[in-house]
Amino acid sequence: MSTEPDAEEPAADAEPRLIVTEAVLVSGAVLITVTGELDIATTPTLRRRMSEIRAAWPDRRLHLDMSGLLFCDIAGLRSLHALDQADAEGRRQLRITAAGQCLDVLLELSDAAAVLGYAPPPNHRGDSA
Repeated sequence: MSTEPDAEEPAADAEPRLIVTEAVLVSGAVLITVTGELDIATTPTLRRRMSEIRAAWPDRRLHLDMSGLLFCDIAGLRSLHALDQADAEGRRQLRITAAGQCLDVLLELSDAAAVLGYAPPPNHRGDSA
């Protein structure tokens, strides 16, 4: 019998690795802010929260602000693509409006920015003209 804590179980007081919040903008759109780490362990949280938000605001445009992402891997990118696919079956109400550097790089390398409806702002990485 080991007295070591189980590495698989997070501590009860551990901070969540992904936080998804929502706020209604003056325009009527819903701003969804995603912060933390988006990976295979946290994609279920994103899917669950997005399902809840879509159910609460079925006829609203949804703007995803992902500028607070500290990490995103291919599982996170796949979950974003799945959200986009589900949205495509509806009325295209979901759009990424901001992305952190980790997501910017992943979207650029995978050439998925246009597919996911994201247009990085000019000089988004501080490149000079």
